[in-house]
Amino acid sequence: RWKGGCSFCVYQKAPLQPVAETVDQLMSQMEYLQHSQEFTSFSIQSEGPFRFLIPLLERINDSDLDMRQLFIRGRAASFHRNQAKLERAVDLARAGDFALVSWQIGYESFCQPQLDLYNKGTSAEENLSALQFNRRLAQRHPGHFADLNNTHGMILWNPWTTFDMLKADFQVICRHMPERL
Repeated sequence: RWKGGCSFCVYQKAPLQPVAETVDQLMSQMEYLQHSQEFTSFSIQSEGPFRFLIPLLERINDSDLDMRQLFIRGRAASFHRNQAKLERAVDLARAGDFALVSWQIGYESFCQPQLDLYNKGTSAEENLSALQFNRRLAQRHPGHFADLNNTHGMILWNPWTTFDMLKADFQVICRHMPERL
């Protein structure tokens, strides 16, 4: 049985296309959309973008794409475990004069029993670490990194949720994501 959460998140265990081919296909799609539709913002629809993000950004910077924003998403644990790559990615975005935007991050919960119930394969501490890191990165690199926290995923209750579980999530949201209230 695969561990790691919802059906769209477990695809990270599926066989992957080689990085070079992934980057080639993404560049081809972005070039087509920019030339045919004048797009300047793109969203990478991958739950695990970090394996190809640096080579992709290097290719974007070496291309003639007029990039304004590149949206990336994924599981909070992936953002937590790839902080050094994310720092490097922001440096590349700055070099290319565009913004890297994190959105639709699956934090799900900051309460360990909830994460365990949903078989998320991560910890509340990792989720909080990712949230705090992304916030600090956005503060340090305005214009080149943004964290669209109003798009992130949360599972707040189910039939087994206790008031203590809700309180744990609510405390983190109040402290770190007050705009979600």
